[in-house]
Parts: sequence; C-alpha cells; structure tokens
Amino acid sequence: MQTTVATLILLSGCLIVTGAAKDCNTSQISSMDVGSCTCAGQLSGCIDYSTCSACGGSSAKKNIKDCTHGCTDDEWNCKACGLWFHTLCDCISHPKTCTSSGTISPYARPVWVLLETDNLVTTTEKLPGILEMKDSHDQGWIFAQEHRPNPATEAVWLNSVYARDMEQVHIHRCTRNLQTATLLSQETIRSDKHLVQLKNDNELYCLGVSSSVTIKGFSAALVEFLKSPPVCKDLVGAARLPDEQGDRRCPHPRQMPETLRRRSSVLLPRSPRFLRPRRPPSSCPVPHHASAAAEKPKSLLSQLNPLNYMFPDLSQEAAPNQTHKLPTSREESSIPRNDGESKWEYPSPQQMYNALLRKGHHDTDITAVEQMVAVHNFLNEGAWSEVVGWEKRFSGGLMKGWQMCRRGEENAPEEMEAAGAVEPTLIRFQGRPKEMTPKAAMLQMLGKVFPEKYGMEPPFDRHDWYVSRKVNGQTKEVRYVIDYYSGAPEPTGEPVFYLDVRPALTPSGAAERMIRWGSDVWWRASGGAVREAERKSETS
Repeated sequence: MQTTVATLILLSGCLIVTGAAKDCNTSQISSMDVGSCTCAGQLSGCIDYSTCSACGGSSAKKNIKDCTHGCTDDEWNCKACGLWFHTLCDCISHPKTCTSSGTISPYARPVWVLLETDNLVTTTEKLPGILEMKDSHDQGWIFAQEHRPNPATEAVWLNSVYARDMEQVHIHRCTRNLQTATLLSQETIRSDKHLVQLKNDNELYCLGVSSSVTIKGFSAALVEFLKSPPVCKDLVGAARLPDEQGDRRCPHPRQMPETLRRRSSVLLPRSPRFLRPRRPPSSCPVPHHASAAAEKPKSLLSQLNPLNYMFPDLSQEAAPNQTHKLPTSREESSIPRNDGESKWEYPSPQQMYNALLRKGHHDTDITAVEQMVAVHNFLNEGAWSEVVGWEKRFSGGLMKGWQMCRRGEENAPEEMEAAGAVEPTLIRFQGRPKEMTPKAAMLQMLGKVFPEKYGMEPPFDRHDWYVSRKVNGQTKEVRYVIDYYSGAPEPTGEPVFYLDVRPALTPSGAAERMIRWGSDVWWRASGGAVREAERKSETS
C-alpha cells in the first residue's frame, strides 16, 4: 500500500543539538525519503529548556518549558524534534510494522499511526497549541496555507490548539485560516461517525467524537468524506481539539489570543491592533449606576454594548412575544473586583436582550445578541489585558517603568516576567460614548489633512476604567481611557475592531505614556532591535 504522510507544522522554540547530521530531518520525513538517514531516538528525561533558543533564523521564541512538550520543526538539525518525529519516521521507514490500530486519547503515550484504510498518518499526542508558539495567533494557519503540500506525496496537515477535553477532528478545506476558531465557537456539533458541514461556513467540516475513538473509526470517517469531497480536494487539514470543559460542541480556545497576550498586542498610538472574537460569552464588569442612555449607535456593537445599556435589576425571564431562546448563564470574567475576593461578571445574553428592550431598541435582531455579547466580552478581556500590561510596567514607579521599557516593546515581556506578578483590580468604570477623547479628536483632525495615513472612522465608544494600584503599601486609583474603533470587515464578513488603551492624560499618566512609547521609538530608531538580535545569535 502506498503511504502518504502528514506534514506536522509546529511553531515553537527548541533545543539545538549539533552533530546530528545522520538523523532524519523533517524535510526527509515529510517527503518520505528516510532511506539514507536514521530516525532520531526517543529522548527521555527532562531537558533544561531554559537554555533553549530559537532555531536558525526562526522568529519563534521558546515559551513552553515542559519536558513533555516538543519543539519546532522549522530547523532540520534540531535533534530534540525526535520527540515529535521519531515514531512517524519509523512508520515511514517500516510501514509494515507501523502501529495500525489503537485508541486516540489525549493522555495516551504519543505514537504515530498509519491508518489501515487510507494513506494517512496521525498521532495520539496532545500537541502544544499553535497559539502558544507564534507571536500572532493566526500565524500557524497562515504558515500552513502558504506552504501547501504536494497532493501526490502528502495528505494532511495536523494542527492543534489547546481548547477542551473532548477529542475532535475538523477538516480544514482550501485556504481558510483565522476564521476557523470563530466559526467553531459558534457551532454545536455532537459526537458522530460522519463529518458534519458547518452551518456558518460550507467549506468547513467537523467530526465530533467522544473522549476516545478507534483509529478505524476515525479513518473510516475521513475515507468516506474524501471519496467524494464536496469542495476542493487538493488541500485537507485535520486537527485534534481537546476540550477542558467537556461539552460536546466544536471548541474554542481557553486562552486569550496571542494578539492580546504577547508584546505584539501593544496598542501603539500610530496603529492600534485589530482584535477578533475568539471566545463565547465570558464575563464583564457591569456597574449598577451606569445606565445613562447613549446617542444613536453608529454600529451594531455599540448598540449591543453591555457597559452602556445595563440596569441593576435585569430579568432572566424571556421577553413577551420572544420566539428565540437565549442563554441565561452568567460567567465570571478574568477581571478582579476591588474586594480582593471575587471577579466581575458579564450579563447573560437574555439579560442583555432585556436591557436593550428597556432602552427602546425593539428592532434588535435577537439572533445576533449572543454573538455580539461574545464580541463585546472578548474586547473587554482584551482591554483588561492591556491595562494589566501598563500596570506591570509602572505600578512600581516611573523609574522601574523606564527600566522595563528601555529595551523596546519586543523585550518588555521578558522584563515584566523578571519583575514578578502584579495584581491590579478594577474599581469601577464609566461608559462615555458621547465624549471623544483628545487623542481621538486629534486623529480625526489629522485624518482630514492626511487621509491616506490617518483617515479612519471616529471611535464608536469610549470607556474610562478606574483601577486600584498598590504603590509602596498605599492604594492609588488610576484612570485608564479606552477608545473602541470599528475596522473594515474581513472578506468573509468577520468583524474587526481596534482598541486604544492608555492611562488618562494626568501628569503621571502622561509621563508613563511618554516613557513607554518614547522608549520603544528610540530602541528601534537607534538600532537596539538589531543589536539585541546579534547578541542572542552570539549567545546561542
């Protein structure tokens, strides 16, 4: 039987071991040419990953310091990649002895398996999440789409993200990328023997399975699908998506996207980053006094913004004549309250719909409420992530803040990690959609003079968040200003939003903004980034 191999795309840092020229590299494995090389042995014991550096010219940084995880495959001389490719290499080299049956389980011993009924190799390993391995959370998908396999020699790509305990495999067709996670979070796919077409994207199919499934059953579903694929047949992708909450639907990641958690997420004044919804309704701070009416909204998100349209006594009961059932569950956010014990909660979609009706928005599309609450909750989680970034830099004072910022934004996470944990809390917030911030007004003026560079729609919303900061044992209240922008939607219709989060323009806030942004500009303009790259290259 002719064997076709899966190309595994992993983007991470790794341990570089020289003198491994005879070991099969990833190129030889992916092309099934292992006759003139040796399959790398399975490594054992914990490796000191603290000394790991990026392979070759890769920009990926080592951030998974766990001996149970593997490394990147983008550098051929990384012997530690044997953690991932050893059994796969053996399958290609000795297909007759390759394991051909067994159970897929997230906790089983990692093994590559040649499926009995198709030219396909798969694995039982719980792979490190793509989201944890690259600066941009969609980079894993984009990398895969740009390096398309040869249909004559390669069959499937395996991609993985940390999500939920339930084992699932989804078929990723053609050149789709970032939209996958958003679409999966909106679907309900139960355990089945067949691939199910997603309602919101007819090019995406999902196979939901229970916590364990036989290789034969997994293979049979793929074989049946691939006999007559309804869409393009040259490119197929498969992913295992474990589900920590265990509910039976296509999953979504449990962590914030990399664009919000890493240094690339910093919203510099010259170009706020775009944020895309990836999570279901989570939780959000809702003050009991912020019920002032806003002006007629200019966007659907503004219309459905819980921070502007909340009441202290929202009902969970369905509205009169309501025909579409909305969830009533409320989930806790990641934003700590000032009491030091609890976290803020977001309203349920049903509460949000009731609030909109009380504010007179009777024409609201009830089927859009869940999605827009999810978008809003996601944006607030992102806003809090940015606030925490500011607090980590400056809660210890301006001098310590400068020390963390002096090597630019790219090295700030390293400095902040060394400084230790900072735990700010959110005291209260205020929605001020009618009041444009000075910065937003200035950008609008610049947009009229330089439309190509600064032209943009005004922010559709503004919040002021009041954060508790501990300085030398004393508690200080710090105000942050957040501008919410709508960007042009993706070609697929996916919404794009921009957040600009910064301290209010008080004397201390102005100093913090000047230190952070000025230090980054100076670092890059003076060649600091180049010097840092050279230094790391020499030490590695």
